[in-house]
Amino acid sequence: MKHVIIDTQTRKRINEVDPLKKIEVENLENLKNSPMDPPDAYSTKKENKTTVTHPLLHRLTVECEVINQQIADFENNCNELWKKSQIGSQELSETFGVFFRFYDQYLLVSFQNKVRYLYPVIHEKLLDSGEHSKEEYPKTAIDLFEDDYIKTIQLGSLIFNFLGMRNHLKDSITQNIITDSAFRSAKELIEILKLHFFRESNVLMDMISKMLSSDELDAVYLRLNKAEPPSM
Repeated sequence: MKHVIIDTQTRKRINEVDPLKKIEVENLENLKNSPMDPPDAYSTKKENKTTVTHPLLHRLTVECEVINQQIADFENNCNELWKKSQIGSQELSETFGVFFRFYDQYLLVSFQNKVRYLYPVIHEKLLDSGEHSKEEYPKTAIDLFEDDYIKTIQLGSLIFNFLGMRNHLKDSITQNIITDSAFRSAKELIEILKLHFFRESNVLMDMISKMLSSDELDAVYLRLNKAEPPSM
């Protein structure tokens, strides 16, 4: 309801603004991120940018740079190929073949090493510091990183199966449907990987730098060096 104030001398209304509604409007105007303007998934605070000092951080930084470049190349190649009215099997095999050699020999190996030797260490640190969900089996930010690894395997297998299926089809209409499905899955994979390695560079690196002692950094670095190295 409206809150009306009457001037005692003139008996005229001098304010018809509901003070509660006024507060609501002022609060909405002061919101940094409204529901209609959510924060960017790729946004990060400048002060969270980690300065690379330890060999472990340097190694992870190099891996992120290599992977990001391959993702960008794959995305550009897919976009160029998709613009064509007809996509030949040879062109499709070359575009996806280059990326999936990298996927098998470098990307998955890098993921596997971090899942085994790095993520569990950070996960325990987050549990100890209370930075976790309140479920019976608490989750931390590391669960998101591990979920990305699972999604990467699932989408990679799906794309590979689509391409294999396409090669055994003779009907052009069905081939086009399968090709479209492969590209849609590739686009989803690209977006997952782009966001994942953005977060590794801007969030995980900061966690590693702040949460691990010098000895812990050395221990993780030693384990990663003994593991199978990613290769191009």
